Amino acid sequence: MTSATPHGCNGLAEVPALDQLLNDVGCESSDFEGERQMLRETLRDALECWTGVNGRDRRKRGLLYRKADFWIFGKYSNPPYFSFTQTCNYLGIDPDFIRRLLRDWRGKSARRATDTLPDGTSRGTT
Repeated sequence: MTSATPHGCNGLAEVPALDQLLNDVGCESSDFEGERQMLRETLRDALECWTGVNGRDRRKRGLLYRKADFWIFGKYSNPPYFSFTQTCNYLGIDPDFIRRLLRDWRGKSARRATDTLPDGTSRGTT
């Protein structure tokens, strides 16, 4: 997975709770500052790929979404060394909380899409 979000760009603005959570994960000065920052950016990239805010073309977005979806929600018989759960735990974030936020966001996003007519207007407007 690779992020197309320019450095400093807030790619998760559509999911404010996730964005705030990641911004709150400090990379305070310690012996492991670089590793924490790498894991936080890996997590941010996966979340951007899953939410589709990474700015890639449609085909590439689909591939990145599927990879991120498996990393976040997949069931592993032999988990990778940097699994989603391990990454979250290392950063002090509850992985199930993030999964719930993503599912809630997806549900709200789907409801908004069904309320929009093909001409871009919302149902119930005149």
